[in-house]
Amino acid sequence: MRFPVSPAPSLRRRVAAVLVAMFLTLAPWNLSRGEGECPVFALIEEGSDGLFAARRRVMDLPSAHPLRNRMLAQLSAEQARLDAALDALANGNRVNTGELERLRARVGAWEDVANGPPVRYVNPGHHGGVPDLAPIKGKAQIPTDHARLWERAIPEPGSGGTTWWTFDGTEFHRFMGGIEGGFRVVHWNGTTAAAAKAIRVNDVPGEIRRFLAGR
Repeated sequence: MRFPVSPAPSLRRRVAAVLVAMFLTLAPWNLSRGEGECPVFALIEEGSDGLFAARRRVMDLPSAHPLRNRMLAQLSAEQARLDAALDALANGNRVNTGELERLRARVGAWEDVANGPPVRYVNPGHHGGVPDLAPIKGKAQIPTDHARLWERAIPEPGSGGTTWWTFDGTEFHRFMGGIEGGFRVVHWNGTTAAAAKAIRVNDVPGEIRRFLAGR
């Protein structure tokens, strides 16, 4: 059941259709007390509204914006997850409301990125990787594929686009920064690799760990 990123009324009609089907088949749904409304539908509506607003904002960005295509790809992936949740409901399966809440938070993080100053990735050399510039003593060594890792990073919800994370299959990597000259300038800031002694796994937000690495 594929539905486009669309305004709330369209989604509400789909939700209503699923709700009717639920009662016609007498499926054992866990309805909230008092109003007879399934809480998961409210989360799906919030997710769809958020995706619509975020995608509209990203589409308004100049085509040359460095993160435009990346944001559109990520929002499309989140849309697919939301579609899967509605499909699950339509087929009589339960949906993890926690996952829907985290989806909404991730979409909000991308919307924050789209609404704020452009993000620029740099390597100032603090962690090495810059010819003829010695890294600061005691700093973790930047991986050689740091630029590729940045291309896969996602913003941490609530960080305003100044903290990003990625997972290389073994370790987490953090990118951090701040506002400089009208840009959100971020750089590689550490990894959970034991040799680096920079970030503990518990320092990685739980929702980031679950989403990137399933743990």
